[in-house]
Amino acid sequence: MTLASLFMDVMVICLLLIGGFIIRSYCKPLQKLFLPASVVGGILDLILGDQVLLLSRNPSRILTAF
Repeated sequence: MTLASLFMDVMVICLLLIGGFIIRSYCKPLQKLFLPASVVGGILDLILGDQVLLLSRNPSRILTAF
């Protein structure tokens, strides 16, 4: 793990947390369920990640997985 990859991972986590905060602020049912922004950001990562939409596919991680 290099410093650049650590920085990129922290940046992605911060962007997902901000996205979770924005989604939670506009979606009233999520506020009524008392879901924290980190949980909403995690769900957002699951939807945008390698499992569903393949939008956050990182080729270097794929090569190191094999």
